[in-house]
Amino acid sequence: MNTIKRIAAIGGTAAVLAAGAATGASADVTGSVEGIFHTGGLGVQCGDQTVIPDDVTGEFDPMLGWFTPSDENAATIEGDGLHFGESHNGTSLYKRVVVPLGAVDQTKLGFETSSDKQPAYQLRVLGSESGGMLGFGTVVWDGHDPEGFWLTGDGPHSGQDKKGTLAQIAAKNPNAVVVAYGLNQTRDNTADDIVATSIKFGCAHNTFGG
Repeated sequence: MNTIKRIAAIGGTAAVLAAGAATGASADVTGSVEGIFHTGGLGVQCGDQTVIPDDVTGEFDPMLGWFTPSDENAATIEGDGLHFGESHNGTSLYKRVVVPLGAVDQTKLGFETSSDKQPAYQLRVLGSESGGMLGFGTVVWDGHDPEGFWLTGDGPHSGQDKKGTLAQIAAKNPNAVVVAYGLNQTRDNTADDIVATSIKFGCAHNTFGG
């Protein structure tokens, strides 16, 4: 499936799930934006979870599972964590969610590694000002700098030279919705030994293990 069809499919799924949230279809969704993030939200499992290979579904699986986009290489879950590898396409694993970008508290995001080299924390969004189809873009963060968030794309607020806090990025993209969070060894990261042991998104803390 080409990129346009893939993004359209993601957008359609997000629209259906967001409509469910608006009508209170999920027990994890509250009436406030902040409540959606801090008490769960669509696809967010609060508490400690262990992510195993069986939790990784196909890219177009309608369930809110873990996946790798077809234009990126898959990071693999093994006994000691999530393993990445150098690739000109990038190597990644994401968890599907539906949460307004403005509801995401950057102090509730993070990841841990057992290696010296690290991947990037990424939020895949729709409805942003990225200039992409359906407003598709990726908010990228190194996991350390509180003012190091930036949005991919060709939009007026996109690019690594427009870094800021997540709240600043959200303010410039008021209609953006997070449709997945995860980790990515970007194409310019040439390390061959990156291993992530966990990732945090709001009330969810996920540990990678075989």
